[in-house]
Amino acid sequence: MPFITPFMGISSGHGMNISWEYLQLFLSPGRYSNLLSIKNLTTMDQQLLMMLKGIQPDELQLINNITREMNADQQRQFIMFYQGRRKDEQTMLILTLVGFFGVAGIQRFVIGEIGMGIAFLFTGGFCAIGTIIDLINHKKMTFEHNQKQAYESAAMVNLMNKK
Repeated sequence: MPFITPFMGISSGHGMNISWEYLQLFLSPGRYSNLLSIKNLTTMDQQLLMMLKGIQPDELQLINNITREMNADQQRQFIMFYQGRRKDEQTMLILTLVGFFGVAGIQRFVIGEIGMGIAFLFTGGFCAIGTIIDLINHKKMTFEHNQKQAYESAAMVNLMNKK
């Protein structure tokens, strides 16, 4: 049984809120067992995690794996750093659409890919083909950015807590 209470949920990314009870009932036990066993986090930290807009199961599992060896204070620091650096899929989709109809490459600037952003800006999103590819791959692009930010946040926490 996970520590997260049943009234807390995880966003499905489609505007729905999936409860942990639903996840427990319908996900296969072997495949997602690590996802449902967030035992290291305190109740306050779980609430902070659930405030992350649009968090997906893969991202939650990544955070669980990264914070597994951290104590409660380090986990809190990690969540606070990560919360400020991550991007949600919906925002990236909107920015990519803005890039398609307006300023091409804005989504690349936001995730820190300045070189690609400039290339998209001057070429009209590589004649709109690159922007269409970003529209299709916005979830993957967001997850990769968030994964990088999670590892960087963990490194910052580790540097701050070295004695």
